[in-house]
Amino acid sequence: MFEVVKSDSKAYRVDHFPDVCPQCHHAIEPKYEMTRELGFLQSHVEKRIDVFFSCPRQSCRASFIAFYTVPPGVSSQLAIYDLDSVAPQMSKIPTLPDRVSSLSPSFVEIYSQADVAEQSNLDQICGCGYRKALEFLIKDFACHYHPAQIETIRGATLATVIRNHIDERSIKTRAELASWLGNDETHYVRKWSDKDLNDLKALLELTVAAVNHHLLADHYQSEMKPV
Repeated sequence: MFEVVKSDSKAYRVDHFPDVCPQCHHAIEPKYEMTRELGFLQSHVEKRIDVFFSCPRQSCRASFIAFYTVPPGVSSQLAIYDLDSVAPQMSKIPTLPDRVSSLSPSFVEIYSQADVAEQSNLDQICGCGYRKALEFLIKDFACHYHPAQIETIRGATLATVIRNHIDERSIKTRAELASWLGNDETHYVRKWSDKDLNDLKALLELTVAAVNHHLLADHYQSEMKPV
């Protein structure tokens, strides 16, 4: 299967149209606008065409470009052009629990920036951002439950805060594991070579879930007194 797009003088076959809008991130059947041929990218290797689309959703209507190239070793006259990428990309804002957001706005800001870096393929720096986000979440949580020790908590290492100022076992365990992998993202030599960024994110999500559950349980315990 393929789609056909046309420039002023020629028709091109492309493997498929984008099925997700890069701006609103909804599944779509995009509206085809026009095609522009850009000629050779690498002298004799591959040609590229830009195809202009727009999002059909009433609440979006964004315009974007899909970049197509001829597969290596295939004649451009016979080729079905492959979709390489779509631009511009609007970063998708991660959804975090409201109670966690209220507890640690800095965590949300840092986590969101790390997520944007990851979506932009900045894989060498997004891990550092997730590690920093973890520290802010854990320290804000510890300060919330130990207000008399705020200055001590703020000046301590993340490992010390997890060990000495986090009482909830599920949070302590998950945060410790996440901190180990987070440290790997900032150090020259990795200690956990069989783990990667996806594992760090999974442990960070587990930590966020544990913090949220603890805050939610405290909320109901404070509101529902024995009668």
